[in-house]
Amino acid sequence: MKDSSSHSPLSFSQWFLGLSLLILWAGVPASDSFTIYEESVTVHLLQTFGLYMVVIGINSRHPAVQNTIVLNSVLFMILTRVSQTSTVCREEKAQTCFPTFNALPNSSVASPFAVLGLIVLIPVVLITVRRALSSTDSLHGTGYFIVTYSLPAGLFVSFVYWLLDTLHGYQQFVGGWEFMQTIKIWWAKVLFLACSVSALYVWGCEPSCLGVAELTITAQTPTKTGTAAAENNNRDGSILVDKATQKEYVILGLQNPLGSAYLVFVSIVYMILAMFQKPMGGVMLGIQIIQIVGLVEIYTLLRDEWEPNLGLESSFVTMQAKLFQSAHTSSPSESANPEKSSNKFREEGKKPTPFSLLFLFTVVLLIQGQRFFFATGHQYTLASIQWDVAFIGLFNTSFVWGPVIMLFNTFGAPLLSLLAIPLLPLWKQRRDVVALAGSGNGSGNKSRDHVILRDIGAVFLIVGLCLGVWGFAATAFVGHFRRHLMVWSVFAPKFLGVDMGVIVLEGFLILFVGAAVARVWMLK
Repeated sequence: MKDSSSHSPLSFSQWFLGLSLLILWAGVPASDSFTIYEESVTVHLLQTFGLYMVVIGINSRHPAVQNTIVLNSVLFMILTRVSQTSTVCREEKAQTCFPTFNALPNSSVASPFAVLGLIVLIPVVLITVRRALSSTDSLHGTGYFIVTYSLPAGLFVSFVYWLLDTLHGYQQFVGGWEFMQTIKIWWAKVLFLACSVSALYVWGCEPSCLGVAELTITAQTPTKTGTAAAENNNRDGSILVDKATQKEYVILGLQNPLGSAYLVFVSIVYMILAMFQKPMGGVMLGIQIIQIVGLVEIYTLLRDEWEPNLGLESSFVTMQAKLFQSAHTSSPSESANPEKSSNKFREEGKKPTPFSLLFLFTVVLLIQGQRFFFATGHQYTLASIQWDVAFIGLFNTSFVWGPVIMLFNTFGAPLLSLLAIPLLPLWKQRRDVVALAGSGNGSGNKSRDHVILRDIGAVFLIVGLCLGVWGFAATAFVGHFRRHLMVWSVFAPKFLGVDMGVIVLEGFLILFVGAAVARVWMLK
């Protein structure tokens, strides 16, 4: 399907910015200085995107869209700056950098303020996810259960563990309190596994966030007034009516069945990844998911504003309102024929999202993953690896669980951003109402499904392309600088970290992200 906006000025600026961000991000290994200061480079790249979004929002034709885009863009830039408050310093930056990830520069113990930040951030994250689901009336079913029970429980369990770990780091478990060390290990061994497996099991069995509301409709019908009783009761000449009531059921959340289910999965994975981050890393991961929700909202507004056949209806008018209006205005024959009534809401197809918009936001999410890779206390150096995390919930070294935990800890932020990318084509998208109801007529649904699948395939290809460019650049430059004075201190660790990251992210994309998207798509 041809992109009718491929030659518009807005599309050109999106292509230019997206390609520029990708080239600058992938080209960091071209210089030892850029590699050393890469965490600052990622901040400036994301701030550039934020300023671009502010300009786009100001130029929007719709005041509601303008306010939302500008507000979310400013919040995005503020949170990006906040992520700079967490850092570990490379050896090359020792004289100009002050580490803030741990309590002291030469200590691996978390700051008490970071532990306090964990408990403060729990309600903020929960409110953000609940608000995103409630905006499309999707806080029902599995979504309600996960956000109300599983997610708070998992985050609180994580907070208690890291509180115990911090107390142990400050030598509080001595003398008669040594048993607390054993309790800490069993706390993680049992409750981390229970919270993670139970949430994934519930979501895997039924990821739908749809709900059902019961409506009582009163229908008034005129009666004959020829009888004496009627004449006595109707002396003013008015027409008597009989009031008949009937019940109808409305499906809630049809505006966003795919995106809401997938957002719940993202929140579950966030909970699991946060369990294996140190306190400051857990705080940064919470800030990251708040940023992700804001980015997805900005993308959705730009996508819906571009679609001339839908306008902003899909963003601001819920399917619930349409069904309520239909229930009150439909004739008895339409109420008796659900297929005929639901055909009123079938959209006449959907234009594909501009490829430039998908490309830009996919690149930004990948760069965001790298920004929070640094914010969660990592660098492309062997010295920054958090080896002590490999013993979470373990009494002895495990060559099975240890590497898995280290994987979640080291690449937690890039994995979360990668997992969020399919939210772009899925958020506030739905398959046709008739198809969801099981009708045999799916002609209107075919076009919509085709476009959504096209966008999903596009983001998967874009991710593969960007990761390939990223890995190729790191490999090419380490070969080019093989005789450089700092090859083993700067370029070689960068090459090892990037190529390991490409392997992990590509594998995660194929095995887990693809499976989650397929499970969401199978919703009926």
